[in-house]
Amino acid sequence: MRIAPGLGVVVTGGAGDIGGAIARELLGYEAHLTLLDRRPRADVARILSELGAVEYAQVDVRDSDSVAAALADVDPLDVVVGNAAVVESAPFLEISAEQWRTQLDVNLTGCFNVGQAAARLMVDRGRPGRVIFTSSWVQDVAWPESAPTPCRRQG
Repeated sequence: MRIAPGLGVVVTGGAGDIGGAIARELLGYEAHLTLLDRRPRADVARILSELGAVEYAQVDVRDSDSVAAALADVDPLDVVVGNAAVVESAPFLEISAEQWRTQLDVNLTGCFNVGQAAARLMVDRGRPGRVIFTSSWVQDVAWPESAPTPCRRQG
């Protein structure tokens, strides 16, 4: 995808490792960048100071109303990168229902909330855009201590 200067881009999970790397890359294209993350601004001050000219909002992707409100504040909204995710590490026989729900709620429902809210805004504004979802190698490599991480059989 071609990134033109001035495009409005949102990255969820923007203060994490992958989100920060995405943000650094996008700033090189002079995108107008907004990071969303569930951590308070004070907890992500270091990455925000490193990145410089970015907007930030504390948003938990599990909360569809908060996601919609945060995205509504971004105009133009050209690209949304659904990147927020968690890994709840625990052996299969020990993982709690709460840990399981947290991972599903953030990694699956959170993507749904972000994608739906972004698409609604783009349609309502009559401005086409892109919604992109990321993943990490964790989905492809079995971890002994990470039962809820979807894995595919190797070999």
